[in-house]
Amino acid sequence: MRPIARPLVAVASVLGLLTAVPAPSAARAAEPASGAVGPHDPRLTWEGRSFTVGTTFSPEYCPPERDPAGVLCDHFVIAADVEPRYWRSHDGGMRITIAWDDPEDEFNLHVFQAGKLVGTSAVQGAGMEQLVVREASGPYEVRVTPVKVSDSGYRGTAEFLSHPQRTPSSPNQAYHGVRITGENPSAEPQSAPAPHRGPPLVLQAVDVGRNAGEPTIGVDPTGAAFYAAAAWDCMLPAPNAGSLTSCPRNRLLRSTDGGLTWEDVSPGLPPVTGDRHPVTLDPFVYVDDDTGRVFMLDLVDLVPGTGAELSFTDDQGSTYETTIAAAPWINDRPSLTSGPVPEGTPLQPTDPSFDEVVYYCVNQVTDQECMRSLDGGRTFLPTTPMPGFVGSCGGGLLFPGDVQTDAEGRVLLPLLCAESFFEPFRDRPALAISEDAGARWDLVAVSEEVGMNYESFSQVSADSKDSLYYVWIDDKHRLPYLATSTDHGRSWSEPLMIAPPGVREVNFPTVVAGDRGRIAVTFMGTTVGDEHDETRPWNSYVLVSTNALAPDPLLVSAMANPPGDPVHRGDCQQLPCANIRDFLDIQLSPSDGAVWATAVDTCTAILFCDRESVAGVDEGTGELGAAVDSRGIAIRQLSGPQLVAP
Repeated sequence: MRPIARPLVAVASVLGLLTAVPAPSAARAAEPASGAVGPHDPRLTWEGRSFTVGTTFSPEYCPPERDPAGVLCDHFVIAADVEPRYWRSHDGGMRITIAWDDPEDEFNLHVFQAGKLVGTSAVQGAGMEQLVVREASGPYEVRVTPVKVSDSGYRGTAEFLSHPQRTPSSPNQAYHGVRITGENPSAEPQSAPAPHRGPPLVLQAVDVGRNAGEPTIGVDPTGAAFYAAAAWDCMLPAPNAGSLTSCPRNRLLRSTDGGLTWEDVSPGLPPVTGDRHPVTLDPFVYVDDDTGRVFMLDLVDLVPGTGAELSFTDDQGSTYETTIAAAPWINDRPSLTSGPVPEGTPLQPTDPSFDEVVYYCVNQVTDQECMRSLDGGRTFLPTTPMPGFVGSCGGGLLFPGDVQTDAEGRVLLPLLCAESFFEPFRDRPALAISEDAGARWDLVAVSEEVGMNYESFSQVSADSKDSLYYVWIDDKHRLPYLATSTDHGRSWSEPLMIAPPGVREVNFPTVVAGDRGRIAVTFMGTTVGDEHDETRPWNSYVLVSTNALAPDPLLVSAMANPPGDPVHRGDCQQLPCANIRDFLDIQLSPSDGAVWATAVDTCTAILFCDRESVAGVDEGTGELGAAVDSRGIAIRQLSGPQLVAP
């Protein structure tokens, strides 16, 4: 995926999902046969030819002079009027997309100018093809070959791109997942396509203007979004005298225009300009839904007791208070949340402007430690230790996800008990639950049959009625699973495999819930099953369900990046995965119910792996398949299934 800078001029309209047109018994030509695209005509659509049977494997078989009736392939002519002033950084031009309904059919997309091939898109099993003609000017022939088609047509879209561009989402996939009623099967489960008559899921993806490993995001009640963007761009003295070494630094970015532009509002160190958080590991931002208080958390290092530097702001980044949050032993993989005081506890918050409890939880390798604050995040004290965790996990490693709370103040901590000697927790997704603000903890196995991948984190979210939704990656196929609970986590549904049809492996699944039964999930996924393929593409997915508590819920997904322009290529099986590092994030806007998510684009124009069939080469090592950029991407839902009921 190419870096997408801040918009300066108008962009094309986003893709919509059109109604399928049944294929007639005889071939029908494209309608219309031609059109124009430019600054004054930003979007062009056409209904492509329908083929009763199509098996044209190469565009060389059907140039217009040899196939004037369009029997072997379809031809559409576009007059591109994109002036050179829109060509900056090679982002200006024209995006052409074709899409069809049956994933078993296969069309390929080819674009010619004056008989010369300009570009080809042939992604097997994607249900669509897309390419960008940069610096587009003059007439172009769109030649669509029906490689394997039966009674099917396609829909075509051409869009004007200005610089910088905003990336619209891909056409939707609607489907049912696979419910696992016993042991996780040896055969890889695959979801089944399903009809969806509601509004399409449309996503906006924008480069935030900075590298960002492990980005998290939050949105306040006014709709302002905050993005934690950490990059290795600060300098510290190296062990060798007189030299410097790079170090990670987190910057807090804010957007007040729906994610289109971002500005740095990081806490400074008055009275001189500087970084209040000069060095970071595991950056984290959390925004309280009710008050809008923004917490910026930076892990200092793994030295026991050092903890994390914590700043918070009540005025969207104009002023900050800064303190330290620290567990007594190792602080790793921190997360932070807030929630109401649970009924029946004697706790009394002391900040008049913030009447909730703040929780800070960290991984301590052999156990998990949580701290809590009653003064809005200024000071922290430990919750009751969790000795049962070590006993239940058999002293094994703990891999925690993000701490969450529900509407009644229960504290929820998803985790994996790895290397455990005790069932049912050994290598299984689990949830730690406290109903009294950490005075007592219980550990519950979410699934005893479908295990959890060792190199991954699980996540949990509570809806408005306190039903729970838990996602994880399984240990056989590395596919995403969802389990639900309607009794506050004490019992769980049988796991549901929720990957879109054709996705063979995922990483970094995370979930957010809205009203009852309404959830959104984001993850990286690949349609190439060969884990040794150094060029296999990974895409950024968002899926939404409005009936996630149903026995067979409908899932609607879209890719945030254009097909053929992946966010990563190559290996992404272990933590960290390239410069994406260890985790991603998804949240819900309290102002309008829109879903926001994060992605990291390692596969940019710097390496040319976003538009070539092979990945780039790491200049330092010479390794093929390297995708080493780290651009932060903010994803926002523009329309589609809503997490807040109308």
